Amino acid sequence: GSPAEGYLAETMVCNPDTIQVSGPEELVDQVDHAEVYLDRDNLERTVNTVLDFTLVDADGNPVEDDRLQCDVDQIEVELPILATKEVKLTVELLAGSGATDADATCTIKPESIRIAGDAELLKGVNQISLGSIDLGEVYGQATLKRSIVIPNDMQNLSGEEEASITVELKGLDTR
Repeated sequence: GSPAEGYLAETMVCNPDTIQVSGPEELVDQVDHAEVYLDRDNLERTVNTVLDFTLVDADGNPVEDDRLQCDVDQIEVELPILATKEVKLTVELLAGSGATDADATCTIKPESIRIAGDAELLKGVNQISLGSIDLGEVYGQATLKRSIVIPNDMQNLSGEEEASITVELKGLDTR
């Protein structure tokens, strides 16, 4: 199956992750692995289900024989589905030494990142703050680097771990 647009499927988890097969040696030797099939499309939430499995040989062909016995009849399957969202990076400019945010031009690179997480938690995240900058400590122009800290239980899909912030003050003189 596949996730719906704006969602991400993580790695499927099977429990148990191994099974024990017993029977005649020539049949057991043919078994390479067991497969489960989860056939669902447009998934918007994590799937937890119990599925039958098929024993397969190294070529992907089913190995079926009543003499083969397995220690389990079905496999519990979990397919985590995460929502994704593009969120803007922000910074708070604190007035200082006569400079206010009206006197400053602020550029953040990257401007936004893509994150993934539980759909309900992600609804409440519209931006990620990089903290604050005291304009009293900026003389003309300053470029700072800040770590991008994402909320707990979310993933940074963009891979950007640090943002570059350029603050430029205009219309002010220093003496």
